[in-house]
Amino acid sequence: MIRRKKKTLREIVPFGWDFEEIAQNFFEEPMWDVSRSEMRPLTQVRETDDKVIVSIDLPYVKKENIELNVTEDRVEVTATMDRCVKYNRWGTVQKNCEFKSYRTSVGLPRRVTPESAVAKFKSGVLEIEIQKKVERHRIEVQ
Repeated sequence: MIRRKKKTLREIVPFGWDFEEIAQNFFEEPMWDVSRSEMRPLTQVRETDDKVIVSIDLPYVKKENIELNVTEDRVEVTATMDRCVKYNRWGTVQKNCEFKSYRTSVGLPRRVTPESAVAKFKSGVLEIEIQKKVERHRIEVQ
C-alpha cells in the first residue's frame, strides 16, 4: 500500500491568494445581487516590482461585452454574459434566480498609472497589467 504525503492548504492553493482578505470580503458583501441580476466575479490581485496585475474570472463573456475603467487606486469591471446563468430552487427564500452580468470594483494595493493599463482576455479570464506610479525621481548632481 502506497501512502501519499498530505499537502498543506498553502501547497494546494495558487501562490498570491490572501486567505484573510478573501474571508473578510466573503462576509462583508454578497457575491450576487438578485435585484439587478448581477454576480461578483472571482478576482486576484498580484504585485511585481514595477506593476500590479489583476485577474478576473468572467465565464460566458465575450471580449466585446466588457467595460473596464482604471483609476489610480481602483479597477472597475462590468460585463454582460452571452447566456444567463439560472438557478432553480436556489436557497431557502428565493425559488428561482437568473444572472445576466458581472460587476466588481477592485481596490489596488499601490497607486498606479491608469494610462499604462494593458488588458488581455483569454479563455474567460481578464488579466489587467498596470504600471505602478513612480514615487521617486532621479536627480543629476551638477
